[in-house]
Parts: sequence; C-alpha cells; structure tokens
Amino acid sequence: MQKLSCSIFISFCFLLSLAAQSNKGISIETSFHYGKILRHTPKLTIQIPTSSFGIDGSIKFQTYGKADWQHWQNYPQWGINFLYYKLGNDQLGSAYGILPSLQLAIFKKKWLQFDLSFASGLAYLSEPYDALNNPENNAIGSSINNVTTFKTSFRGRLSENWSWLAGGSFTHFSNGASKLPNLGINIVAFNAGLNYKLNPVTKEDYRQASISKKPINRFGFSLHFGLALREMISYGGPKYPIYIGSAAGVYHFNKVNRLLVGVEYEFNQAVYRFGLHTFDFDSAAAAQRGATRWMIFVADEFMIGRIGILLQAGIYVSKSSFLTPFPIYNKIGIRYYFPAIGKPKTNLYVGTYLKSHKIDAAYIAFGMGAMF
Repeated sequence: MQKLSCSIFISFCFLLSLAAQSNKGISIETSFHYGKILRHTPKLTIQIPTSSFGIDGSIKFQTYGKADWQHWQNYPQWGINFLYYKLGNDQLGSAYGILPSLQLAIFKKKWLQFDLSFASGLAYLSEPYDALNNPENNAIGSSINNVTTFKTSFRGRLSENWSWLAGGSFTHFSNGASKLPNLGINIVAFNAGLNYKLNPVTKEDYRQASISKKPINRFGFSLHFGLALREMISYGGPKYPIYIGSAAGVYHFNKVNRLLVGVEYEFNQAVYRFGLHTFDFDSAAAAQRGATRWMIFVADEFMIGRIGILLQAGIYVSKSSFLTPFPIYNKIGIRYYFPAIGKPKTNLYVGTYLKSHKIDAAYIAFGMGAMF
C-alpha cells in the first residue's frame, strides 16, 4: 500500500513538472470530502461507518479555444484526479484512485461560478471480500474496481490565482459484477477545497470558433457491438459473457451534441446456463429465449474533441426474459472516435460502458461501433 501511495505521489509530481513547463490555463486543485456510505440495498452485510473521508488532488487544464469544439462547449476543463478515501472502518479499508475528469461551467460570472464535474477511472480498494478474513464485505469482491464521481461546485475567486470551491459529490466503486460479490459502494459527500492557477487564462486569451456549430447533416445512424464478463451466483465461479448489440437513429443538435433513439439486444450466457441448471427451462430453445433481452433506449452524447460521453436510459420490453432486474436501466459510456473514413463519412469508435439498475451496477462492457 505504501508503494501504491508513493506511485500516485510520483505521478502527481511528474504531471506537475510538465505543467510548470507550459502552464497557460493549468491549475492545481485540492478538495476534501466528508460524507457517508449509502445503504442502497438491504442485501448489504457491511457495517455502514458513521462517516467516510476523502482527499482529491488534481491537475486541471483550462481550454480557451485552440480547437473549435472548446468554444462550442463553453471552454471546459479537463484534468487528472488522484483520489484517496478512508472508507470508515477496517472491514472496508481505504480506496486509491486515478481518474481522468471533465468540468463544465453551468454559469460563470466574474467572481462566482457553478460547475458540474464528471470523472471515471480505476481504483484500488485495500479490503475486498475474502471468504476467511473479510466474509461480511459483500459490497466489493476485488481489489481493482471502476470509480466514477459526479461533483457539483460553487467556485469563488479570491485573487487572480486563488479560488475556493464548495459543493457536493457522489462517488461509486464497483467492478461491474466481473467478480462477486459486487453490490458496490456509494458515497454522498460534501466537499470543499482550493484551486491555484499557475498562469490564469485572461479574457483576451479566449478564442472563438472559426466555423459554424451547425451540423453538416441532421440525421444519421449508429451500430454498436459490445461484450461484458460477469460472475453469476457463486463467488469465485466462472465468468460468463454477455453479448450486446444495438442500432439507433441519430439526430444531431449540433456538431458536439446528438440524440440517439434505438433498440438494444443482450444475450446473457450466465442466465442461459443457470436456467438450464435449475430446470427453469425445459429446453435449450426456451433457455435461449429466457437469456435474451430486448430494450428500447434514448441517449444523449456530447463530444469533447474525439471523446464522446454517452448518457443512456432504457426499458426492457421482452416479456420472455428470465431474471430481468429493475425494468429501467441506465448506462454511462465513454467513446473514442477515429477520424472519419469513406463516403458517406463513417466514424468508427471504441468505448467502455457502465450499466446499472438504479444505483446497482450490472456490468462493465467494452464495445466498438460506427456512426454514419
């Protein structure tokens, strides 16, 4: 654990040294989080601590119009966050994370700003489930997990370089059921901190876009294929694949924001095997139908350069599906789009997705697709 802490500190110092070489728009931020783990399901057997405490150190990069999309998205900030959480007791231990982040200004005045931040990355949790040494921790089944954080902040300017921030945060730890148990950890917290700008961006530095934000084509089409791996029922058991596919119509509001409406398909191999094993199906064909799920969904995707952030919600519509959870699901996806090819122009992409029902993680998937 000391080696991990040292590695995170060295990485932070390395990025800081890079920042010092070209520091226009770069800032250093530290915030402190004080909150509580939610008992989001009665299935949790962990002892909920009275409180949890976290520290978030980050290097932030303020965009100011070097690319047209920066103006179109109201000059967002991106950064690298280093997160530490003392979860609250020996059963849960501590969490260490590194998260790329994005910060969007909702409104911005001279001395006050309100913004929304989103960050997602990897975390190491020190005390996962162990059948002998930690059998009551059914929240986290592995040391390596995804960590996703949403944060809202009011920011007040103290001087040309310094500003304060205060707000709330929601942090989720989960391995997406790739290793059981995996009920997840959800923390709601208050946060407060300070930001120091090495070389502030001035009003004169901001550049306007050189071309129109209006899309070339309003309508398009999208195809997607994905794969997730998930344990089922037994701890330490085999990992079963979930095959995913979707097709959607696309409406481009502008060049950096679009709406997707479509149909999604899943085939859950774990449900197929489990249903046959327990004799819930009387044939392989019935098991095939029970393990198949059809959904309709709506999603909004906004672009940050070549990175797409997808917010999706859907509902199950196949009545024959077996072990279908809560009927409404949601997904958060991060996609990387390659340069367009062919005629008509086609954008290929790869991405990762976190699916959940309410705030219970269902799986983490990897996928690829095309936007026409």
